Amino acid sequence: MTTSGGLAAERVWAVVPCHLEPPSLELLRNLDTHVGHILVVEDGQVVGASARPERVETLELGEHRQGKGHAIAAGLAYIRAHDPGAEAVLLLDA
Repeated sequence: MTTSGGLAAERVWAVVPCHLEPPSLELLRNLDTHVGHILVVEDGQVVGASARPERVETLELGEHRQGKGHAIAAGLAYIRAHDPGAEAVLLLDA
């Protein structure tokens, strides 16, 4: 599968930072059809985390909120460490 921009979808990550509320299952399922990897970054305590598609990875930053910028930076660092060959990252605001 390739993206509309010609990138191999398996080389594309989506990073979804969240605080208090998890991203919807509908959003995660839709993303799962377009990108190879989804990373939900939980910044602070996320209440009512819903079931997630199997391929969704979760990065928990702890109970003390550090802000969206920190969550995005942590997500990018996670991708660099786990998939240095990633070609693109899609940032979403859930």
